[in-house]
Amino acid sequence: MIELKKMKIIIYCQLFVLLACLSFGQTNLKSERLKLGDVAKETIQYTDSWNTPQVTQVPALYHVLFYRFKDTLGYSDNADSIAGLEKIISELELELAKAPGFKGLHTECHAHVNSFTEISDVQKEIDQKRKESYENSKVTHGWSFMIMDEKKIKSNSVIHASKIVLVSPKGRILYTGYIGGLNKESISKIKVIRGKLLTMKDGSKTALDKAYISIIKHDKTKVDEAYTNKDGEFELDLPENIAYTLTARPTSTAVDNIILATQTGLELSKFKRTKNGFEFPLLKADISKLTNLIEDDDLSLTITKLSKSNTKNLIVTESIEYASGQFNLDESSTKIIDKVIEVLITNNQLKLEVISHTDAQGDDAANLQLSKKRSETVIDYIKSKGIKAERLTATGKGEKEIRNRCVNGVICSAKEHAYNRRTEFHFIK
Repeated sequence: MIELKKMKIIIYCQLFVLLACLSFGQTNLKSERLKLGDVAKETIQYTDSWNTPQVTQVPALYHVLFYRFKDTLGYSDNADSIAGLEKIISELELELAKAPGFKGLHTECHAHVNSFTEISDVQKEIDQKRKESYENSKVTHGWSFMIMDEKKIKSNSVIHASKIVLVSPKGRILYTGYIGGLNKESISKIKVIRGKLLTMKDGSKTALDKAYISIIKHDKTKVDEAYTNKDGEFELDLPENIAYTLTARPTSTAVDNIILATQTGLELSKFKRTKNGFEFPLLKADISKLTNLIEDDDLSLTITKLSKSNTKNLIVTESIEYASGQFNLDESSTKIIDKVIEVLITNNQLKLEVISHTDAQGDDAANLQLSKKRSETVIDYIKSKGIKAERLTATGKGEKEIRNRCVNGVICSAKEHAYNRRTEFHFIK
């Protein structure tokens, strides 16, 4: 009987140790700090500077930036720290706003403190420096001080990850580190691909609405997922510069082919149909096109290369904006044309043909005349800057050279139509 009791005690002890180990392992698993590329999903409760209970959730509608005003060693920052951070955020927003398709870095900024006394002495100075920052950049951000008990913060909380944590509207960690490292390059590691799904049926291509699309790594780990909108468009995050595979699942089993395109309608390739569904290996060239990586080429350097080569022609395509049915140039358009004028002044041997294209909306003949008028308007502007008329030619092609599927009678998105509206600068030796 005693031996039986001893055996039971041993078994209970072993079970206790096993459960403790499992519990410890689970705790460790949950307590891992968030790192670059991870996805945060959290509801954060805190008290603000006015002692009012508040809640912030991630993901949010905008980018959220969390800033630890006092570090883990207990050292507090000062007003210059927040002013410096405000300046970095403003510069970052102004820089990223230049990127195609970028909608703006709308941030909610939260400074984490243990008590209001930590920042009360410098509150007025902080407000003054933030005002100065706004006067310089004309960009401001809403700030809130989060008063939280350090002991109650979970080790895997987004605000516990680092001094600075920047979270995207999808919850993706775009940056984690110190103030000095937060810049354009530091968050450009996370790319956003913007694509479009089409399908061919009865000789015509249509957008795939509500199709499920995901992106997976080589080990089959899912990185991100989304559903296409009515125009077949989707957005997915790319946290690392490695090989990925796109998988797609249409709502209808009758769909037997899927075409991957840019949101402007430039077709890239077809998905391969496998036993697991539709798959597409995403190459670096495809990522470049889907992330809207448009190189801002130095036109002067390009022309220099043309001059030294045996090539006689060079065509540079620009998206010059016009109001619908109009041909007048706005300020953004003249800035583009001014670069062309600089090239013509520097290179007297070059001639230029300006070729304008329209989309397929509206009457064909009217579009042809409109495109000619747009080219003539560009030529008139160039002549007004001193370039001789004999070096210049205006050509309009209307809708004769549509670059995607959006010909007459095809329903397309605004982005697809815009892709066809362009002006080409044809330099000739």
